[in-house]
Amino acid sequence: MTIAPYEKHYYHNIYQEECLIRAVIRLGNTDFEKPMLMLKGLEVDGRVTKASTPKKLVELALFVRLNNSRMMGFQKIVEPFFTYLSERAIKKGYLDTLMKGYENKS
Repeated sequence: MTIAPYEKHYYHNIYQEECLIRAVIRLGNTDFEKPMLMLKGLEVDGRVTKASTPKKLVELALFVRLNNSRMMGFQKIVEPFFTYLSERAIKKGYLDTLMKGYENKS
């Protein structure tokens, strides 16, 4: 399956079994590379759950924003709160500090 740029897509495992998604990402899309770098750094530091979700809500909000992700269904109700958290974190310099810490960890 190939997901075209800006094409809407959604992953959700409805089964109890573990589901693995293998992705091939082509270099050059810095809008995609930056959140992946952040997530990898958080993972190395033990700051993600077993499902690789950032443990801190502000870091999850930043990851969602950097990925330009949108919530679907009932989850959509938290989008304004995530937007607020991420904008506040960016304004306070938290994103810059976080990214500087992970630039050399990839």
